Amino acid sequence: MVKLTQDRDRDGALVVRVEGRLEAEGVQDLRTVCAGGPRGVLDLAGLRGADEDGWMLLRSLKGAGWGIAGASLFASRVLEEAGS
Repeated sequence: MVKLTQDRDRDGALVVRVEGRLEAEGVQDLRTVCAGGPRGVLDLAGLRGADEDGWMLLRSLKGAGWGIAGASLFASRVLEEAGS
């Protein structure tokens, strides 16, 4: 189960905190939160894992210009695969 929290940083940019495990329903929720608005930052400090759809969405968002913050070494490496 994933918890998504929206906030703004000091510059007013959107920050979406992703906590827990990103799977099925949470993938759709994150897609909805990130759709149509200005790009922001995904704070992955609380991300504990994801299924394949979750990783694919995170790679897609990164490729679309979303910033990534707080990612673990493992998450960073998985997300780097988007650029390979």
